[in-house]
Amino acid sequence: QSLETIVEAALLLRDRTDICFFLIGDGSRAAWIREQIEKHTIKNIIMLGSHPLESMPNFFAKASALLVTLKEDYIFSLTIPSKVQDYLAAGRPIIAALNGEGSRLILEAGAGLACPASDGPALAEAVTQLADMPEASRQAMGEAGRRYCESHFDQQRLTNELIAILKNLKSNPNAH
Repeated sequence: QSLETIVEAALLLRDRTDICFFLIGDGSRAAWIREQIEKHTIKNIIMLGSHPLESMPNFFAKASALLVTLKEDYIFSLTIPSKVQDYLAAGRPIIAALNGEGSRLILEAGAGLACPASDGPALAEAVTQLADMPEASRQAMGEAGRRYCESHFDQQRLTNELIAILKNLKSNPNAH
């Protein structure tokens, strides 16, 4: 995750009283975030601490949007953060501050907005753009994400496809 990007965006958006970042978890950088909040008197970042994984859907359902960030690094551009699938399933719009595959997937799904990784001003702009959209547009993004998740990440369908591939390899070992 790129917490520096979130802090930078929050500072740029400090005058927008309608925008607040809620961070869940107490990872290795929690102390650093708390220091930044105190040092810069950041009022639009709220740290909620750690919560059990099974409580995440409740938090997602209450969020106006869900945020995923990664640092700018070539290796990260090749991956899709695991939380993206959970966010799509939640049916909430997604703001993605990442490069490559994760960003591409969110845009392809019509599930939200994307900006470059590690770019605080671009993240602030994406958050502002989403906040200023009509509620119906944000809702449509969330619904598009849920539909995308259902059609692309259905576990039973993926299992059946894998079984078919394995059967094909077994019956035709030279075909790959």
